[in-house]
Amino acid sequence: CAEISFKPERPGSYEVEAWAKDDQGNPVYDEYSFRVEKEREEEEEGRWLSLERDKDSYAPGDVALLRTKTDDMVGCWMLVTVEGERLFDHVVHKLYSSEFDLKIPIKEEYKPNVRVAATIIREGESASDDITLMVPHTEKQLEIIIAPDKEVYAPGEKARYSIVTRDSGGAGVAAEVGLGVVDESVYAILEDDTPHPYGVFWSRRRPRVTTDFSHASLYPGGGAQGGDGGPIAVRREFPDTAYWAPFLVTGPDGSAQ
Repeated sequence: CAEISFKPERPGSYEVEAWAKDDQGNPVYDEYSFRVEKEREEEEEGRWLSLERDKDSYAPGDVALLRTKTDDMVGCWMLVTVEGERLFDHVVHKLYSSEFDLKIPIKEEYKPNVRVAATIIREGESASDDITLMVPHTEKQLEIIIAPDKEVYAPGEKARYSIVTRDSGGAGVAAEVGLGVVDESVYAILEDDTPHPYGVFWSRRRPRVTTDFSHASLYPGGGAQGGDGGPIAVRREFPDTAYWAPFLVTGPDGSAQ
């Protein structure tokens, strides 16, 4: 076991690679990636907003308390959205303090996770932050216990295994189990990398909702001055059919206008 200290000098993405040799002299390798963000006080001047959850995970029926902090935005309105594969909920709060607890009731449909996003608009500037709330499918987790009838066997003997499957509450439950008996030397060369079924089917999901702020794309004021041009005509009617004449009749020459 070895420890190495590293102090990043600037924000950004970093990747650490480590090489070593095991007891038999075989090379081993691993890597780890992480990202360094700016501290709040190091950020550029402007509006800011931060959210901090009170727990790492929640269950339906809980109420998540999100510690919300802002700069001088008392009196502004804050849009709060609960996002996942769709927009689950949204609400608008008026700010009476620069630091308060935002309450989010946890619903069954929030499983396995949701993103809570908050946005404040003031004087053409926006401040936003978001945080992920984990609501795991604990009822989908199974406990599997495998026990042999004895610890050591002689060649030619039959081994008997007892298999017990329990639900998240500890009660026995019917389940389909795969059992493999493999030479240990195979896994000594390469470990079994079969993903855990729970992680495949019930793991964290990426939100599919995005929020945008259009003020930055607006350019106040008109065009360059000069000339006698009048105001720009803005189209206000958008009929789906520009013209319809069902009884046009052509003349003797076969034409019409």
